[in-house]
Amino acid sequence: MTVIITKNKPYESIQDYLLGFMSLYTYVTTWIITINILYLLGLFTNYFNSIVIMNIIVILMVMIVNKSQFTMKMYKKEFALTGSALTLFVIITHYMFFVLVLYKGGLIKKESYVGIGLFTIYLLYSDTYKVYKVSKRFIVSVFIAFVVGYYYKNLIRMII
Repeated sequence: MTVIITKNKPYESIQDYLLGFMSLYTYVTTWIITINILYLLGLFTNYFNSIVIMNIIVILMVMIVNKSQFTMKMYKKEFALTGSALTLFVIITHYMFFVLVLYKGGLIKKESYVGIGLFTIYLLYSDTYKVYKVSKRFIVSVFIAFVVGYYYKNLIRMII
């Protein structure tokens, strides 16, 4: 397990801790974990489809943008994950919550566009190249291809 600490300035106030926590929201994983936790706590139960779709999009992105090292920045702290530490981090943050959401299950209701809206807001809000070292054009292309494919399949099912 390798965790390389590259910047470790101490937090000196409550404001530093809040800014450190809020800086985690530059990563889409934090958004998805938050939504998953709220769903598991009983909120957002009408959005099971969207939550599953959001998890699938993130897992697809993780598989496509497979990296040997990932650097996380948290306000005054910065560290890099490599090797088994990175693998464990990906399993816990992406797959574990997805499995828990699937295990809890939910009613498949009419299509909701919450997942698309959340990713659109994230893509407008964040600089994906700075965070993931992947161009925004590539991420938007994969996102659009998935959304078009998913909803095109549902459109054909509705017509037939």
